[in-house]
Amino acid sequence: METLEIMQKANEKSGCTNYLPTLITTSDELMKQGVRVMREYLAKHPNQALGLHLEGPWLNLVKKGTHNPNFVRKPDAALVDFLCENADVITKVTLAPEMVPAEVISKLAMPGCGFCRSLQRDVERSESRFPRGDYLCHPSVQRDAVYYRS
Repeated sequence: METLEIMQKANEKSGCTNYLPTLITTSDELMKQGVRVMREYLAKHPNQALGLHLEGPWLNLVKKGTHNPNFVRKPDAALVDFLCENADVITKVTLAPEMVPAEVISKLAMPGCGFCRSLQRDVERSESRFPRGDYLCHPSVQRDAVYYRS
């Protein structure tokens, strides 16, 4: 929690009153710990952090960037359930739509867990999922990307 407090103070110096801490792809254990810490932080400091952004773990290895490939994986029911159970803390999840079944995306959207997709190629294939509550970000990943917002 100390790191989040340091982040808040640093942001305040530049006039930023709210921020969205991001946890990149990691093990389930560390992801769950991150959610617990964020929950404690939000209880102690309401209206500072906007929640937790989970970047991954359901990414495409082709566009993984700095993410550790050992932690990039396909969705499993236990982690999906955990994310849904903690949708009050998790504000955003970044994922590669071509790596995640539509049912998982629908389930994540149901409890209000907003998420951001990273693109590789097929915007057309992904468009059918937009009505379920997701949207695109990081248009630099694909030259002709279009923004969609829920």
